[in-house]
Amino acid sequence: MVIDIVTFSFSISTLLFVHVPQPAQGPAGEDAQRSLLSDSLFGFRYIFARPSLLGLLLFFLVVNFMLSFSGGVLSPMLLARTGSNEIILGTVQMLFGIGGVAGGVLLSVWGGPKRKMLALLGSVFVAALIGNTLIGIGRSLVMWAAGAFIMSSVIPIASSSSHSIWQTKVPAHLQGRVFSARIMIGQIGGAIALPLSGILADRVFEPLMRGTSPLAGVLAPLVGAGPGAGMGLMFVLFGLLGAAATIAAYLYRPVRKIETLLPDCDHGDSAEG
Repeated sequence: MVIDIVTFSFSISTLLFVHVPQPAQGPAGEDAQRSLLSDSLFGFRYIFARPSLLGLLLFFLVVNFMLSFSGGVLSPMLLARTGSNEIILGTVQMLFGIGGVAGGVLLSVWGGPKRKMLALLGSVFVAALIGNTLIGIGRSLVMWAAGAFIMSSVIPIASSSSHSIWQTKVPAHLQGRVFSARIMIGQIGGAIALPLSGILADRVFEPLMRGTSPLAGVLAPLVGAGPGAGMGLMFVLFGLLGAAATIAAYLYRPVRKIETLLPDCDHGDSAEG
């Protein structure tokens, strides 16, 4: 906690020494017509009027929803599969952090991808299909750590690509209102999935894998049996669903071609061509 507080204070204090440019003012008379209600609704109207932005936002909503189901049971799954070994749990969680730092460093040195939408979709696909699946089928520290590292190392690429697209396509003086709606919608999936993940684990997936049904027999070679196997199945299943959502997003042209269909804000208005 001390390290968290110190590093957070350091990051915030850097803003004291950096000039933050202010966005240009909107059209004359716009501020006089604004209210809290109109501001709250504006972001939704702006996004819903642009299929590319709406598709990208719905993609993140679905992915957050899917991966939060498995992420919500990470700790109980590892503890159940290791006889409550806190060292293994802490090591896997540490690898999540190391992977995130490694991905951020790589991104800083690299400078980021040129085709940001493809990089975004590819990163999420790897995180869901490989990272989630390795954690789900893993029965050793090596596999769990590898899944954690792979998953967290590609997230900075996906996150930075998404931020860059939104910041490029939405005029600066509208970003506060649009991004507020974007964040709210994008995080709804996780907010719904997290409390439901424990219920699904306790009442559906764990009983399934501890039973003697034919389905449990088919899945046992993949995720094992006994305590934690049902939660491992959650990782595999929702990882596959997250990967399927990525493929669907790629096949949807307004999302795949967002960088060309939606002009940069410097090129004129933000309507799609």
